[in-house]
Amino acid sequence: MNLNKRERLLGILVASALLLLLLDSYVLTPYFDGLDALAQQIETLQKDYNRKKLLSERVDLLESRYKEAMDGGLGNLSQAQESAVLHALRAWASESRVSISIIRPERVKDKDLFELLPISFSAEGRLQNMSAFLNKTQQSVLPLRIDTILIGSKQGGTDELRCNIELSVLCKKTSESKSKMKQEPADAK
Repeated sequence: MNLNKRERLLGILVASALLLLLLDSYVLTPYFDGLDALAQQIETLQKDYNRKKLLSERVDLLESRYKEAMDGGLGNLSQAQESAVLHALRAWASESRVSISIIRPERVKDKDLFELLPISFSAEGRLQNMSAFLNKTQQSVLPLRIDTILIGSKQGGTDELRCNIELSVLCKKTSESKSKMKQEPADAK
């Protein structure tokens, strides 16, 4: 078949357009779709990595805080520990210029691995001083938790406050308490 120059040029253009269409649908489109899927997978893995890294950092922080609590105050319940907590409360009150009175350590409440030593006391002082005192109790290395706090005005129209505070001190269970726990189920049978 004898084609003139114009027909040959049109045939080449149509063939190249078909070749480009086939190249696009079988090579380029799957390639770019794969790149998009890969980018999404990288983003997902990056988020997962960041989440796990944050968890790892939190574990390290919690482990260091737990070790600090164990070393700094979380000991077996004893007169020395009770005295240390009461001394710390009095020192914080003195530093914050808050007067505390009627400190009453109560009976120990049993928990699974730990014991709680509830302490009730009254405190009086100005608003700023009370806030500094409460902040010191919350920022303490000692394992303290404020259970309840009742705040009232000492006199109307002033910033003098009176607070009744109940807090708990966390202590490791002594070996005597652990042995009592082991004996109780045996006695129940």
